[in-house]
Amino acid sequence: MNMEVILNDLGVQSVYSCTQIIGGQDSSVWKVETSQGATYALRLLPRQRHQQFTREENIIRLVFDHGIPVPKVHLVKLWGSGPLC
Repeated sequence: MNMEVILNDLGVQSVYSCTQIIGGQDSSVWKVETSQGATYALRLLPRQRHQQFTREENIIRLVFDHGIPVPKVHLVKLWGSGPLC
């Protein structure tokens, strides 16, 4: 899996570092830092788990709307014929 290609397609530019986080049970998780100082978590799931991702996105947005601090979801996307991002 070419992380540079995936990040480019997602619009993340000037990547300073991209480190895989070990220990995820159901997904591949990456810590992405940009040269501008932004830090993101990128989760990749098999594409057949699309409903899980959209369900999690909806729950996060719902609790955020009720004032509970949660990470911001920037994008949920099917990536090519590969994983969900």
